Amino acid sequence: MIEQLLTSKEVADKLQIKETTVREWARIGILKAIRVGRYWRFRSNDLDNWLKGRERPEKKRFSLEGMIENGQVDEKALDEVTKIWESRELQ
Repeated sequence: MIEQLLTSKEVADKLQIKETTVREWARIGILKAIRVGRYWRFRSNDLDNWLKGRERPEKKRFSLEGMIENGQVDEKALDEVTKIWESRELQ
């Protein structure tokens, strides 16, 4: 059985982006696609896998003060982080 292929318009609708963007992403390899004549076609599974790979893991929150209190960060490391932070604020 042949898998149903999606058109660039269908992919654009699913991603809520412009169809020209979908075609450009296919052309440069961001999205896995099949060239059929002058048209791009997309496998649903490839699109689903691409979307899963784009999911961001949940950010973990932490307190630097808490890490120091628990002995996870020493004062020397804190001084280094502070220097880096201050140098970035000056830029």
